[in-house]
Amino acid sequence: MNYLMWIGNQHYSRDSYITEAKKFGASKKVGYIPHGLTLGTSKIYLISDMTEEDRKNYFEELKKRHSMAYFRAKEDGKKKSLKGFGVMPRGQAVIFGYFTVNAVVFTSVEGNTEFPPDIINIEHYTLNDGEFGTNDERGCGSLKPMSFYLISENSMKAIIELYNSPDKHSENVTIFDKPLPYMGKHFRGVEETEYD
Repeated sequence: MNYLMWIGNQHYSRDSYITEAKKFGASKKVGYIPHGLTLGTSKIYLISDMTEEDRKNYFEELKKRHSMAYFRAKEDGKKKSLKGFGVMPRGQAVIFGYFTVNAVVFTSVEGNTEFPPDIINIEHYTLNDGEFGTNDERGCGSLKPMSFYLISENSMKAIIELYNSPDKHSENVTIFDKPLPYMGKHFRGVEETEYD
C-alpha cells in the first residue's frame, strides 16, 4: 500500500523541504500507523502547493488579514475573526516526490515506560535534552514525545549519522524532475493512494 501526504506551508516551502529531506532523510509525524504499511515497500508521495515565492505571498496576505481583522474587531467591539476575507492565495498543488518507509519510530522521554504494542517493527527512540531530536534540527522543530514517525532511513541512528556528516546525503528520497499535478483536496495525515 502507498500513501499521499501534504508538506505543510507553516514550516516548509516545497524547496526547503526538498533540501532538508535530501540532506538527512524524510521523517513524517503521523497520528497512527497506516493500515497496510509495509516497511521497505510502502511509499509516501509528497504533495505541496507552496514554492518559496508562494509561501512568502501567503504569509504577507495572512499578516494583512490579521491586521484588518484586528481593526475591524476593535471598530465593531467584537472578537477578532479572519472570516469573510475569502480563500487564501496558494500555488499549484503537485506531487513532487516520494520516500519509501524503511522504519517506524516511536518517540518518548527518559523514564517513560509506556510503549505501543509491537504491531510491526517499531523502533523506540528516547528524546533526551540536548541530543538529536530536541534541538529544532528540522524546519518543523523538535521531535514530539509519544509520537509515531515514518522515516526514509533504516533507523533513527542513520538519520543522526546523515545529520552529523556534511558530506553524506540520503539516498532514500526521490524528487521528480517534473512534478505531477495534484487535483485532490487538501487533507491532514496520510491517505491511501493507487500511485505506484
